[in-house]
Amino acid sequence: MIPWLDKNTTLGNASISASRKWIDGNCNAHWHEFYEIEYVISGNGTYTINGQPFPMKSGMLYFMTPTDFHSVYTEKAEIINVMFSESIITSAHLAPFTYHAAPKTLPIPEVMQPFFMTLLEEVVEYQEDLAYSAALLNCLLLKLARNLLSYGEDSWNSTAQKIHFYLINHFRDKVSLEDVAQYVGLTPTYVSAVFKKEMGKGFKKYLDDLRFAYARKLLLYSDMSVTQVCGESGFEDYPNFIRRFKEYFGVTPTEMRVG
Repeated sequence: MIPWLDKNTTLGNASISASRKWIDGNCNAHWHEFYEIEYVISGNGTYTINGQPFPMKSGMLYFMTPTDFHSVYTEKAEIINVMFSESIITSAHLAPFTYHAAPKTLPIPEVMQPFFMTLLEEVVEYQEDLAYSAALLNCLLLKLARNLLSYGEDSWNSTAQKIHFYLINHFRDKVSLEDVAQYVGLTPTYVSAVFKKEMGKGFKKYLDDLRFAYARKLLLYSDMSVTQVCGESGFEDYPNFIRRFKEYFGVTPTEMRVG
């Protein structure tokens, strides 16, 4: 079974774990409920994300969210790995990397590589100082977004994008429009209207899209039973999940897995 790494076991109370290390051979497919950055210092190989292979080479940065499945094959590569909880990062700095159009692979321009290496090495060395390491990560993410992402900084702080960020981190929970409204400090009615206007679909449809997309990944990239997939994706009623899944994708969960 493809392993799932939970936040408490992997990060503990620290909310961050960083290391500089050599990897050689296979790192099997896995996914987790926290965020992960891997920066390649040297070496080559293949980084596979959600079934799509990407070349691995010096200067590449890979960014994994809690919805991404990934594996690595290398021919001896040196990397810096940083795993962290969203709780220590300013949401406006992290949110752009959760957007649907956000790239999972970011080639760092050569002129910027010393800057990123310095930040990442500081995170590795001083990770026990949570306030300092979190500040470094915030700086790194802001620099990445401003220089390497294709959308403007103003879009990071819209009400709809704040809701999107909340849902990316909570879609597997029992989440309601009222929960989201409380998170952004607005009324449920106003949140519903703004979200539909900015995102082109209603809150419930958007939440369903996130859950069904995640259920599809679990079916394709894990060995979980369909019952487990239902629960892990945020659905509570198994018969209703099966019926709606077929309406959504045109096939049953079992048919998707074998087909």
